[in-house]
Amino acid sequence: MPNTVIEVDKMLTRAVVVPSSFNAESNTIDVVVATETPVRMYNWREGKYINEVLEISASAIDFSRMNSGAPALNTHNQWNLDSVIGVVERSWIEGSELKATIKLSTAEKHQDIVKNIQEGIIRNISAGYNV
Repeated sequence: MPNTVIEVDKMLTRAVVVPSSFNAESNTIDVVVATETPVRMYNWREGKYINEVLEISASAIDFSRMNSGAPALNTHNQWNLDSVIGVVERSWIEGSELKATIKLSTAEKHQDIVKNIQEGIIRNISAGYNV
C-alpha cells in the first residue's frame, strides 16, 4: 500500500490502563496515554494504515491542558457532563511513554465503569489529541 496522508481534526491513540496502580485511598489509577510505537489503524474509507508515530518528549508535548484537569470521558463523549468519569491529576513522561494519573468519579452512575477499571476488566482506553 502506498503512503497516504489522511487529514483528520482529532487523532486517537490506544492507551493502556495499569490496574495494579489503582490507589483506593485517592481513587486514582495510572494510564499509559501514548507511546512512540507505530499503531496499525483501519477505517472503511482508507483501509489499513499506520497511525502517525508520536514523539514523546518535553519539547513535543504541551502539558498545560492535561495538567490543568483534562477530563477522562466515557467513549470520547464531550457533549454531556454525565460522560465525565474522571479527571487527569497529573501527566508525565517516563522513558518513551506519556503517562497520566486519573482520579476516578465516585458518582453512583459511574460505579460500574469505575469498578471494571479497578478490577482490570477495562484495560484499554482511547486518548484523543490534536496535532
